[in-house]
Amino acid sequence: MSGRSVLVTAVALLSMVTVPVSCAEAQLTNLVPGVRTRIRAPGTVSGRLTGTLMTRTSDSLSIATEQGVPLQLPLSALTSVEVSRGKSRSRGAMKGALWGGGIGLLVSLLPDPSNTSEENCTTDCFSRGEFVAYAVISTALTGAVIGAIIQSESWDRLEVPVRTSLMRTRGGPTVVVSLRF
Repeated sequence: MSGRSVLVTAVALLSMVTVPVSCAEAQLTNLVPGVRTRIRAPGTVSGRLTGTLMTRTSDSLSIATEQGVPLQLPLSALTSVEVSRGKSRSRGAMKGALWGGGIGLLVSLLPDPSNTSEENCTTDCFSRGEFVAYAVISTALTGAVIGAIIQSESWDRLEVPVRTSLMRTRGGPTVVVSLRF
């Protein structure tokens, strides 16, 4: 490779790294210290990381994880960022009612191991439809109460732009492109 082609390649790689990072900086303005965040950064963090943003620089974030361990993440590694908008009792009650009603429906449709024929029934017997309705309504109400107590957190997804970065690996430099679909 000639000296000129090496220089052109180096400038191209440098521009692919610096321009997208500055775009990411501009896009992620809602990330301020103290905010609760959920982040995906494959290759840096396995799965989704939830924590509180401690500090933010032009190229990295410092997050206190839920276990209290501080973690430094480069902005170029982020593929998904969400910011908490707080917990809600009504949202928790709605989620709990749906879960409870669904579980009640499944349980009520299971075959009854006891023999509930007409001759074994007293005045307190339900028809199959009445039993399903009773089970769904009662478990939905129980789920709503539990959900309201526990609450549900709502999240806003921030736009993370397409980025490229240059990483050093054992085999040499590697260009990484981050795409979001």
